[in-house]
Parts: sequence; structure tokens; C-alpha cells
Amino acid sequence: MRVWLLPQPLLLDRIYVNNEEWFTDLDHPVLHLDYTQKNISVDFTAVHFINADKLRFAYRLAGADDDWKYSTSNRNAQYASLSPGSYVFKLKVADERGNWGPEHEMLSFTIVPPLEDSMVYPVCVRYGGLHDDVDHQKTNSHDSV
Repeated sequence: MRVWLLPQPLLLDRIYVNNEEWFTDLDHPVLHLDYTQKNISVDFTAVHFINADKLRFAYRLAGADDDWKYSTSNRNAQYASLSPGSYVFKLKVADERGNWGPEHEMLSFTIVPPLEDSMVYPVCVRYGGLHDDVDHQKTNSHDSV
């Protein structure tokens, strides 16, 4: 009887944010992005020395994808125009016989909304943390009278 071992480990090769390579600790990748950094690309692979070309991958971005996406030769996942929110990139691999391994959380990231869309903005405006142009104009026109 021959025992088939699933490819291990799964690896992130590169992470791109807005088409620029993003350097992070690939052992514990957690990204905090601003609202302009909404285009993400992830290159991935698995270590497997027997029939590596027959490996199948499935990936899913929790927070964006409802279903798994399947890939064989293309080991890249791309996401464009992501909305502010929290995301987790999950990956799993099948060996040459079609045996699927467990899913792994490979990358988590948060895209923070612009300040004016956040819950903090109205509080800052109300309590003087931010001044809008209307209040400034009223003060200036009142001073000149």
C-alpha cells in the first residue's frame, strides 16, 4: 500500500497592493491598508516534489468571495476595487490524485474607509477636532463686519 502525502506547506510568494510589491512578514501576514489601497494580488504555491505540475489549488477571499475559485497552472489571485472592510485570503491544495488538504488562512487585511465615511468623522466635526469650511467662512465674514 502506497501512502500519498498532501503537498506542504502552502506558501505565499508575493503580495501586491495597487500593482506594487508589498513586503511583509509572510509567516504572519496581516495588512492594514487605507481606502486607496483596494487592488490586491497574491501569488501562491505549495512545496511538493512529485508531480508538482498536477497540483490543484482552491482559494477564497472571505469578505468578497462566496465560493471557492479553482486553479491549476495559474497560481495567482487578483482582486480589484475592494470596498473598505476586513478580509481573509484562504487557500487549500489537492495532490495529483485529487485529495484535498485542509484550508489555511494565509493572509488577513483590513481596508480602512476614508475618514469622512467613518464613525469618527461626525464626532470630530461636532467637538472641534475638525473644522469644515462653512464654519470657517462664517467666522471670517463675522469678523469683517
